[in-house]
Amino acid sequence: MKTLGMIAGLLAAAGAATAQDTIRIRNKDGSIAEKQAEVVTLTNKMIEFEIDLGTSRAKQNEDSRNVIEIVPDNNGRTFDYNQAELAVNNGDWDQAVERFDKVRKDQRARELLRQLALIGMVKASWNKGDVAGTIAAARALRQERPESFFIRESFELEVKAHLAKNDHPAAGQVLQQFEDKGKSDGMPDWSKSAEVMRGRLLELQGKHREALQIHRKYARDRDVAEEASLGELRCLREIGDWAGLASRGEAILAENKGKRGLSARLMTGAYNARGEAALNSGKVKDALLDFLQGAMVLNKGGETSLEHEVALGRGAVAAARVAGAEKEKPKKDLWKTRAQELLAELERSYPGSKLRAEAAKEIGAVK
Repeated sequence: MKTLGMIAGLLAAAGAATAQDTIRIRNKDGSIAEKQAEVVTLTNKMIEFEIDLGTSRAKQNEDSRNVIEIVPDNNGRTFDYNQAELAVNNGDWDQAVERFDKVRKDQRARELLRQLALIGMVKASWNKGDVAGTIAAARALRQERPESFFIRESFELEVKAHLAKNDHPAAGQVLQQFEDKGKSDGMPDWSKSAEVMRGRLLELQGKHREALQIHRKYARDRDVAEEASLGELRCLREIGDWAGLASRGEAILAENKGKRGLSARLMTGAYNARGEAALNSGKVKDALLDFLQGAMVLNKGGETSLEHEVALGRGAVAAARVAGAEKEKPKKDLWKTRAQELLAELERSYPGSKLRAEAAKEIGAVK
């Protein structure tokens, strides 16, 4: 029996040694590299991992700022973690939060899983539309893991939650905490992120030209380019710079065409920009095609975002205008139905959306 126990132990150890997490790293040239290794330590500054060399293992580390994603090995996941991911895939945010909470408290779970569970609770609460839950989960993450790999993301999501309920003073306070943490930890990219989020705060206060200056400052900065570029597009629309909006949207689409790991949000924002410019110039069919890219084509994972919401809402408006311009009843009915489908999806995915009223009005005007 003792021999069998020893063999079982050796087999278990061998199985553990071959467990491989996937670490996706952004290189200096912007390309993405993948490493298969076991993550053993992860903080906001550095992740440490062990690579299996066959007969031995080598320990390496990587600057956390270069790591864009860590996918835990299937063999190292717990039952609750798998159930949490299944809930996320099904959009069952309550179940996701409940399961991630169990992983967070599981002393047997790997540190990687427990940190992923903590940020998973923040994301699930945000996707559910639970602003108070998002704020509470973000603060819990920072309290439990002050040096977590996901500290930056927790700050960013908490700020978004405060902005979602128009609590600008609270958003400003968290932005200051975020910036102070970045300075104390020697993370200059955090200060950039905080400034871009201040740009968003200015947008919500109606100060679009001031916000535009901030977004343009960072639109090509690797650390915060995505958020800054999306902010730039929003501001150009708000100030009515249609030529600038079309040009910037086109540039983003051209720059990212064919790139691996491209951001669906950024591409949707760029298509929306081009669509808005086309809609403003009366090219409604061109506009509709652009909005449909973001509303239906790019949103394969079903994630919610401001860009997807805009694509649905403005797509419904464009489809209604296409219907209104049609002379033949079958075609008119076809496009009106498409507009109604987009509006229905907007109402389902974004209850209370401010874009609903205009879309419903445009559809109602189609006779």
